[in-house]
Amino acid sequence: MEDYQIIELAPKHAKELSEVAHDVFKISYENKLIGKFEQENFKVYLKNAFAHAQMMKEIQDEKSKYFGIFHNEKLIAFFKLNFEENQTMERPDNHVEVERFYIIPERQGQGIGKYMLDWISDWAVEQKFVKLWLRSWERNDGGIAFYKRMGLEIVGTTEYKFEESDDVDFVIEKELV
Repeated sequence: MEDYQIIELAPKHAKELSEVAHDVFKISYENKLIGKFEQENFKVYLKNAFAHAQMMKEIQDEKSKYFGIFHNEKLIAFFKLNFEENQTMERPDNHVEVERFYIIPERQGQGIGKYMLDWISDWAVEQKFVKLWLRSWERNDGGIAFYKRMGLEIVGTTEYKFEESDDVDFVIEKELV
């Protein structure tokens, strides 16, 4: 994937990240919503979770790292890594969480997801992490199938507070050593 560049995102990328994250999340999940209640929660989440100020705050957090995949200077994919107390569930410090793993729709199915997961695994091993894990919404059939193909396993479920509703996420992980 020599045409692609992975870089750690900095505050100067917050606006572009905000826009891409909002759009990819909306496209990825809007069609999986059930009923008006979920649709209203979704709108609130989109507005808050991917606001420019929120992205700026997350990029500057020392216990997380955002990375972007760029092609011709355009952000086409991104992921967030959480460690220590920034993990969204209580996990040992030698575990790293992958959060917000997204590829713009027109670039999906081109091997970028595998490239990203391989890069994350290599980075995590270099940083002395022993386990990589993530959470995925139970209705994210395509994502879950992808993670399984990449050697990750579902090890449980957890409740996820999505604005005013409670959803179920699968906990998915992979040993690194």
